[in-house]
Amino acid sequence: MVAFPSCQTALNIFEARYRVLFNTLLAGEDGLDEELIQREAKHVGSKQFGMCYHNDSGMASIGTILRIDTHVHLPDGRLFVVNQGMERFRVLKVLQQKPVLMCLVEILDEEEDGPAEFESAKELRQLFKELLILNAKIKQRDPTKAPEQLDAWQPREVSYYIASLIAESPTHQQIMLEEDSTSKRMQLQRDLLAGSVSYLRARVALEGAFSAPEAVKDAGEAASPASAVQMDEG
Repeated sequence: MVAFPSCQTALNIFEARYRVLFNTLLAGEDGLDEELIQREAKHVGSKQFGMCYHNDSGMASIGTILRIDTHVHLPDGRLFVVNQGMERFRVLKVLQQKPVLMCLVEILDEEEDGPAEFESAKELRQLFKELLILNAKIKQRDPTKAPEQLDAWQPREVSYYIASLIAESPTHQQIMLEEDSTSKRMQLQRDLLAGSVSYLRARVALEGAFSAPEAVKDAGEAASPASAVQMDEG
């Protein structure tokens, strides 16, 4: 899983060492396992932690600072936490491996958005909204609504939100997280969304041209570049 600034990341905390960590981070809140809180820890009650993508090759050096927004303590001791992405960071040094990873990090500066980024963000919003409409037509249901704040977000925030929806692979998402340039990040996303929209336009036209159910089914089984973007199935 790759977390992004300006985006929410939900986590189900069940492993013992992470239950200790998150109860400690949430110290001072209601509904916690008080006996798990490490009162002497520097991060007690901070509600902030870092998250880096990890795979078989190891841990990525660029991650995101997350702030715990809401939490639910479940009867079996698990914690369900919803976290807000804050800033990107780079790992400088691993200080502790166990029981949980502790690192020295530096916060990464972000470029200021200029006219070119605002224009690219406008195009991304339009492509994303059209993708929602076309996807709904294919699935014969009401369109999923884009977030109300999408039009108010700054270009950098738009680029991180779109990146959080890319379902192609976490590795692809990590590439977007590590990209320092908002403009370059949005160019990658524009290419993906434009390809998805072009495919869905053609598919909608094809399904409209064929009334036979089997013909529609066969068309729907074709490989789809639209799968690059994770749509809400709810």
